Order: sequence, then structure tokens, then C-alpha cells
Amino acid sequence: MTKLLLVEDDNEMASFIKSYLSKYNIETKIELDITEIIFSIQNNEFDIVVLDINLPQYSGLEICEKIRHICQIPIIISSARGEISDKAIAYEKGADDYLAKPYEPRELVLKIEAILKRCKKNNKNFAILDDSLTIFIDGVSHDFNRSEFDIVKYLINNKNKIVSREELLSCTPELHYDSQNRMIDVYISKIRQKLQDDPKNPRFIKSVWGSGYKWIM
Repeated sequence: MTKLLLVEDDNEMASFIKSYLSKYNIETKIELDITEIIFSIQNNEFDIVVLDINLPQYSGLEICEKIRHICQIPIIISSARGEISDKAIAYEKGADDYLAKPYEPRELVLKIEAILKRCKKNNKNFAILDDSLTIFIDGVSHDFNRSEFDIVKYLINNKNKIVSREELLSCTPELHYDSQNRMIDVYISKIRQKLQDDPKNPRFIKSVWGSGYKWIM
């Protein structure tokens, strides 16, 4: 079942969408509290987000940008503002698609299915096994220790995003409290050896001078 987070302040519309999507095996949670939204995203509770722009306490574009700093979960912007400039800004903030109101709910379903299908295709090369600290890439298994695994998993979940050393330290509890940023470089070197990834011509991890690292596969 697909799990969808709906950020929509029109209660009647939100309830209707939730009921309609349930017919297509899409479980919907309606949420407006930004703290809860970010917490849920950080804990990978959803597969996709449908986000209104015009919200009472904050802009949906701000939320879109905050989410995109966390991960690459698909985001559909839903708004009565359908001008090209509005769509352009939404895409700049990290949205994957834009749906102008009013719209047929079936159109939303089609967009959800298309985006998730595309994401599944793009991510078909990876399988992350938390219990065994193993990551399969193109069918080949790679075993890591706890800290290495946490670093690789975080990079994959933030594919094509520059991740700072501070972020990588924060995602590795064993290193976070008694290590310095440069310790991450040591772990990246070990990870590259295990992946047989040439830093001069990387397939997986690219160094971004002065900023950190980026997963590029």
C-alpha cells in the first residue's frame, strides 16, 4: 500500500481526497503541523507528499524546501495558483510535479502512480538491509560496519544532494559525540575501498571541494 502525506488546510477537500485515494490502495494522512510533517519525513513514514501552497501559518513552498533538505521523497504541489511563474518557483524549491486546482482526483492518482513508478525504476539498483548492515548495488552485496553503513545509507537517501561532513557525523551515533569532521574522510576512504570506487573517477561517491560528498549513481 502506498502511504501519502497530504498537507491541505481545506478540510472538506482533504477528506474527499483521502476517501477517493483509498479506492486506489493509497493510505492518506492529513497533517498541517510543520513539526509533525518534518518528523514523519525524517522517519520515512511516507512514500509521497501532496502539498498545498497557500497554508494559514506558512507557505507550502517553505515546507517543500525543508523537506528537500532532508530527503528526495516525491512531492506534488497542489495549488489554485496555476501561473507558469508559480510552477517554476515550485520546481526550483524541489517539487516533482504541479497540479493546479481545481483538478479531477483521478488526475492526482495518475500523477502519483507515474511519479512512484519513475522513482522505483530509478532506484531499482539498490537494496538496503538494515539488519545485516548490507547494501546490494546492481545485485552485488557490500557489507559494512555500523558507521560505514549509516554513512552510505544517508548518502543514498540524499542522492545527488551535497551532504556536509557535519550531516554525516549526525547520522552516525557511534562517531557523533567523540569525533571530528575529518574522521568522516577516513570512513569515506574505507567505504570507497569496499565499493572499489575510484575517487578520481567515481561511480558512487563524489567529493565536493569545501562542502562534503554526494552520492551520484
